[in-house]
Amino acid sequence: KLNRENVMYYGHLDIVWTIETWLKVSEIVKLRGNLDAVKREEANIYPLVRMERVGFKIDYPYLKKAHDDLKEYIRTRREDLCTIAGEPLKASQSARILELLNDTFNLKVTTTNAEELSKKVADLKRTNPEHPAIDFIETLQELRTLEKWYSTYIVRFMKGFREDDGKLYTTINQAGTVSGRVTSDFQQFPKYGINKAA
Repeated sequence: KLNRENVMYYGHLDIVWTIETWLKVSEIVKLRGNLDAVKREEANIYPLVRMERVGFKIDYPYLKKAHDDLKEYIRTRREDLCTIAGEPLKASQSARILELLNDTFNLKVTTTNAEELSKKVADLKRTNPEHPAIDFIETLQELRTLEKWYSTYIVRFMKGFREDDGKLYTTINQAGTVSGRVTSDFQQFPKYGINKAA
C-alpha cells in the first residue's frame, strides 16, 4: 500500500508547482485568447476525478478464462512460428526476422513493421498466393498483436483488479497528447476477436 504521508507530500508539491506554472504562463494564455479553453479544462477536472473513483466492474472469471485461453493459443502460435522459420524464433526478434524474410523467403523488405509486412502480404497474395512467406508473416503479425493484447490488457487488468469491490481503476488524462485529446489506459481495446487479430 502507498505511504499516505508521502502521497500527501507529493500532492502538495504538485499543487504548488501547478500554481507557480499558472502564474508564469497566465498572461501569455490571456494574450493568446485561450482563457476560455482553460476554463473548460478546469470544469472537467472534478468530473474526471469522479469517473476515476467509480472504476469499472470486471467479470473476473471471464478475465481469468480469457487469460488462460489466450496464453495457450499464443504458446501454440509461437510453436507455429518456429516451425515455419525452421529455428527457435520470437516475434520480437526483428533483426533475425528481417534476415529470414530477405534471405530464406527471398523478399525485399527493409523493416518488419506492420504496415510494410501487410503490404508485402497483399502483394504476394495477388502475385504468388502459394508463397510460404505469407503464412510466416501472418503468423508473426497475429502473434505480435496477441502478445500485446495479453500483456497490455489481460495481464495488467488482472494485476489491477481489486477483489474488495470487484473493480478496476484507470487514470483519465484530459490532455494526454499534443492534440489535446482525452486519453486513458483503457482507451484502446481490441476491435476484433482472435480470428481477425492480424
